[in-house]
Amino acid sequence: MKLFKTAAVAGVIVSALTGCQSTGNTQNSAPDTTNPQQVATQTDAFTLFEQIKAEQSQWHETMADLESFKLYSPGKVRDLQDAWEETTEVYNDIVEDPSETTEDYSIFSSATYAEKYMELLGETKALYQQLTQLKAQADELLADSISQMDYLDQLDTKTAYASDYSQIHASYLKLFRYIDENELNDAQFAQVKFLDKAKQLEIKVVLKKYVTPLKAKLLEFRTTKLNFQAPLTYQQAEAEVAKVELAIKTDSRDFKAIEQAVKTAEFELNHTVNVANEVTKLSLVKNRNFEPVVLNYEKSLLEISQQIDGADYRDQSFGKQAKAILASLQANNSEVSGQNDELAQQLSSRTQELNVVQAKLQATQAELAASQTALQHEKALSERLSTLLESYSKTVQTVITANSAPPKPTATGEAGNTAPATLREAVSPTTGSIEPQSLNPVPTTTN
Repeated sequence: MKLFKTAAVAGVIVSALTGCQSTGNTQNSAPDTTNPQQVATQTDAFTLFEQIKAEQSQWHETMADLESFKLYSPGKVRDLQDAWEETTEVYNDIVEDPSETTEDYSIFSSATYAEKYMELLGETKALYQQLTQLKAQADELLADSISQMDYLDQLDTKTAYASDYSQIHASYLKLFRYIDENELNDAQFAQVKFLDKAKQLEIKVVLKKYVTPLKAKLLEFRTTKLNFQAPLTYQQAEAEVAKVELAIKTDSRDFKAIEQAVKTAEFELNHTVNVANEVTKLSLVKNRNFEPVVLNYEKSLLEISQQIDGADYRDQSFGKQAKAILASLQANNSEVSGQNDELAQQLSSRTQELNVVQAKLQATQAELAASQTALQHEKALSERLSTLLESYSKTVQTVITANSAPPKPTATGEAGNTAPATLREAVSPTTGSIEPQSLNPVPTTTN
């Protein structure tokens, strides 16, 4: 645009010069003076440029993150990007020469660069506002679908079932096209179908994560004939796997219940393996010589009973041995429980005693604090009394000194005392102490 303007201005200048050739060179060059109005215009141009620069900086940050809006309307995002690109082109022209901010943008238009920039920026702002309003509307109407799709992404559905994920994602994008085209009824109807399919895919993903490995174990058992060697335990394991599947279909997000069901199923699968191994050992016994096997089991039971209370139950059947061991274990637990109760009572008693001691300690500390406060108060009084006594002693010493001094002759020839009569009389001639009753003022007599 600026190149076009430059070429046009050049053409006008050439035409003007060509027209001036016929007038000759009789005119003198005009003096180089600065027009005050031109200076004011340049000042206004730079001031306006700073305002434009601030607007450009602000919207540059805003326009840097348009990727998230493409979900709502790719078309509106493209229009917004085009408008911003045109706005930036005009801004770049102004940056090259800020003094042109108030000059005409084109010879075909009376609008200045600043006016053209603000016009394009206004279009950009309007498109951005439309896009944000569309986003707010879609977020509200499609909240359930947005949440469901986010959850599928958390489950890494794209890795588990890439084809199914692509189909559900296409349906998800179509919901936003309905909102963009203001077809709200179609959007709500399509959302119901989307949520149903997405939920089924969610269950499918969770089943693959938790149930598929368990079923693979069952298949392995059938391949190795464990279901024939231990049919009862195999059926129990199969039932527990079915419970896991049922838990997922009931609530595919209750992972606490799902993981507990998986744990039980895995236990039964391991149980199946162990039972099958024992059956295999028995089947390998030659000549039906089962005594070593029985003695081995008996030895295991004996070791357990010996550890509990040293008892020996081998004179009973395996079933009775197991019950006797269980009874001994319960009795032992009861004894331990009784000891624990006794210890708990002792602990409670000691705790109560400790609380009493702590209460007494707190009371003693309070008394000690009160005693310290009283002691400090008495100390302050003692210091004050000592100060008063010291001052009093100095006063007495001054009076005694004044009373024992030799009399000085007065103008009338009589020996006089410098101390006032009342003070002289107040001092005892024998002890030198002050007589309190003599400190009363001497009444004056009137002639």
